[in-house]
Amino acid sequence: MADEQLLAHAIDALAGSDELPAEYVGALSHLVRTDLEAVTRAWRTLPEERRLQILRQLGDSERANARQDFNAIYEMALSDADPAVRQLAIDSIVAENGPGPLETLTRLAGPAAVAAAGCRAERGRIVRGPAGGTGGGRLPGRRRRVA
Repeated sequence: MADEQLLAHAIDALAGSDELPAEYVGALSHLVRTDLEAVTRAWRTLPEERRLQILRQLGDSERANARQDFNAIYEMALSDADPAVRQLAIDSIVAENGPGPLETLTRLAGPAAVAAAGCRAERGRIVRGPAGGTGGGRLPGRRRRVA
C-alpha cells in the first residue's frame, strides 16, 4: 500500500474506537505539514476520551520504537480544548526529537510557566534518581533517540 494510502487509512481509523494497528501508528510518525493538517481536521471531530487513547498509544509506541516521532501530533494537541489532552501531550513530548513542541509550549504557557515545569521535572529526576537518592536519573519509560 502506498504511503499516502496508508496515511489516509490511519486518519480514517482515528475515528474508530479500537487501538490503531501498528502500520497506522507508523504512518502517523514524522508527519509533514500537509499531512498534519489532515490529522488536525480529523482530530477536532474526536471525543476527548478517544484523543487521550490515541495519545497514550502513540506515546507507548514511541517509547518502544526510538525511530518513531509523534512530536508534530503532540504539538498539535497542545492547543486542544481539553486540559487533560493538553497535559498528556506535554507529558508525551520527546525533546530529543526536536524543539518544535517545546517552543510551542513556551509560546502558549509563557516562559515563567515553562521554567517552573522544568524545575518540577528536574526535582522528579533527583527523587527518582539511582539508588542513594541523588542525581540525574531520566524520567522512567522515555527513550533517547539514537542516531
